[in-house]
Amino acid sequence: MLIKLFSKRYAVPVASILFLLLCYQLAFKKTLEAWQLHRRFQQELSTAQGIGSTPALMIRKQRNLDRIVQHFRWDTTSYRSSIIEQISKFSSAQKVGFHTLPQREPGLQSDQLQVERVVLNGTFPDLLKMLHTMEQTSSLGVVRSIKISSPDEHAEKKGNSLEMSVYLMSVRK
Repeated sequence: MLIKLFSKRYAVPVASILFLLLCYQLAFKKTLEAWQLHRRFQQELSTAQGIGSTPALMIRKQRNLDRIVQHFRWDTTSYRSSIIEQISKFSSAQKVGFHTLPQREPGLQSDQLQVERVVLNGTFPDLLKMLHTMEQTSSLGVVRSIKISSPDEHAEKKGNSLEMSVYLMSVRK
């Protein structure tokens, strides 16, 4: 049956045209549409002098930045007492020692940012659990950096107790 159909003179060109239309529908149509859309976006972008000049984008960007800053903004008088209260509560639950009060780091302070250093003692797994808890708590600010060291490196004590300095950063009101 198929051989009789292709034996006619006009059947091969018609079959090849149908095959081309099928290929166009399955593959080339979406590619050509995407290419035309890309060219249109490139023209719009070049006439708008970049995407940064779009007012709606700038408004959304500013709103998002305001939300982030508001999330980490604290009153400086209550921030210190909040750190002490929260960390003492977490340290008793995580079996971590919290012996010293948070200290301000003068070299890291700025007009807008406040950085506090908190020193904790404990085993490595307990310190990591405590660090994870501190990162999850939004009332402490952002964990800027940490330093884990042996409490007395020169004496070489035999024990698994480590000292972790956590630098917490917040935005001043």
